[in-house]
Amino acid sequence: MSYMLAASDIPDWMYACCLNRDMSFKSLTAEDNTAFFNKSPISVVRNCKTPSLLLIGDADRRVPPNAAYYYYHALQEMGVDCKLMNYPDSPHGLLPTEHTADATMQIILWLDKYLMEPYEANEVAN
Repeated sequence: MSYMLAASDIPDWMYACCLNRDMSFKSLTAEDNTAFFNKSPISVVRNCKTPSLLLIGDADRRVPPNAAYYYYHALQEMGVDCKLMNYPDSPHGLLPTEHTADATMQIILWLDKYLMEPYEANEVAN
């Protein structure tokens, strides 16, 4: 979405990927804003039914955390099971190591919840 141009540290990448041209704030049009929106995940969030785990660093300059909160609230409103984990002072790559380790554990638990057969211990006859 167009607010990402001012919030992200890579607005030139957004122009290249979404508009296939060099960055120019002075030539930004309503059609450009529509193109940014149409290529963003929020434009198709109404189609999402898959349980979703969102892991964000609150110091992320690449994808501003408010975009994840917006997406999270849209998923909640639609009744999609979702969870958002916010890691304080973490950048886009989730640092320090403690954040990376916790994020990995969150992913494992999420996959276990949705992809694994529930484990039921068999009683052993004595």
